Amino acid sequence: MEPAGDISCSVVGSEAEVAYTANATEATLTFEANDGAPRQAIVTFTDTYASASVAVVQSADTAKGNTWELVTDASTLEANDQVIIAAKDYDVAMSTTISSDRRSAVAVTKLGNYYITPTADVQTLVLANGSSVGTFAFYDADNEGFLVSGTSYYLKNLSYISANTSYAITIADGVATIGNKEGNYSSNKIYYREGSSYNYFYSGTTEKQSVCLYRLVGVKGEIPVIPADVTVPVATKPVVITDDGVAEPTVIEEVEFNYVGDWKIAVSDNAEWLNVAYDAAKNALTYTAEKNSDSKRDAVVTITATLGDETLEPWTFNMLQKGAPVD
Repeated sequence: MEPAGDISCSVVGSEAEVAYTANATEATLTFEANDGAPRQAIVTFTDTYASASVAVVQSADTAKGNTWELVTDASTLEANDQVIIAAKDYDVAMSTTISSDRRSAVAVTKLGNYYITPTADVQTLVLANGSSVGTFAFYDADNEGFLVSGTSYYLKNLSYISANTSYAITIADGVATIGNKEGNYSSNKIYYREGSSYNYFYSGTTEKQSVCLYRLVGVKGEIPVIPADVTVPVATKPVVITDDGVAEPTVIEEVEFNYVGDWKIAVSDNAEWLNVAYDAAKNALTYTAEKNSDSKRDAVVTITATLGDETLEPWTFNMLQKGAPVD
């Protein structure tokens, strides 16, 4: 401010004091030690005709577990991180309320857009490894499920991890792009929608307002152990392959890994002419097979899932290779 009269200075904020001499060139702001969450003070300079304000944010001891910090680099995200999804340009975050199959919004306080102060009804989500490499699922302990995409702006919950609950996350300039990578809604992303009579978070292909992520610094969350879930063909419908053989690993489309997460998947077969393997990057089974110059032949494939000392009941299915054509 250019002096047009006597300039005074005042401060509004938790445990903050400002030292200032009229018409001075600088002010000194002091905070008491902060044992809680980040907080801010608003310093206002006033003369006869106008005023100008500046916000000053005081960080907190992150060991206290009260610091929700804006995530600016998606590569730092890890399973068991606790996060909040908030609107980038509005002072709202996702709430614990599911209304009309969408996630309601609730007001929050942002501090310099680097920290957020949540209330009890703000939804805390815990990251889990998604159904494929490079994706995360968002676990909602309040509603006991994982955020799942759908049609008509839906953003509901599902009790297990699938491709539809697994999201790739990228961040640029504080804006988080959270989108399905695979599944039935691979073009969907999570957005915020602000209207005169509604405001909610949703998953869809129509872009509205951007979102961002805040992470609780230094404190990990927990998710319950979700059993691996695999869909295999029934015994009466084997996977049929050509007699010509297959040299390159080929995905077995009839087998679907709905959820693997941290489970270790192993696969075996009982035939020398067949090789079946689990491709973690694709979250799928692949196979190669030798050429068959004789009559049709079959094999049994067994899938197991192990987590620590726990091994689930195996899944089995049959594969049948056609025989060579008869002249």
